[in-house]
Amino acid sequence: MSKTLLSFDLGGVGYGIPLDSIREVCLPLATIAIPKGSPVIQGLMNLRGELVLLLDLGWWLTGVSQKVTDSSRFLLLNSNVIEASGILIDGLGEVREVHQADLSSVVGTREDKSQTDAARAMI
Repeated sequence: MSKTLLSFDLGGVGYGIPLDSIREVCLPLATIAIPKGSPVIQGLMNLRGELVLLLDLGWWLTGVSQKVTDSSRFLLLNSNVIEASGILIDGLGEVREVHQADLSSVVGTREDKSQTDAARAMI
């Protein structure tokens, strides 16, 4: 069995996310910080009248907050948990068909670095 993934770069490491988990890819827009919010929350943005919660996946995985660059993009996610959410990535890769056996999951968080390092790259 294979999955269709969108590859992306985050902190120099390649990752992949199932294509059907992505609602939209967009250029970074202005965000509003949430006072006293968790560092994993990048902020809120207004996308065509819809309020979108942006998460800092880089901080979650490494403890280092991401900076927006010319190649940065927001991946807006299809989610049953948070209606409008997205993550900041360093750059887009390509769409790939990958066999299930060739995948590993990113597990753990920055607090569980040994697990995260062992399973960092999905593709």
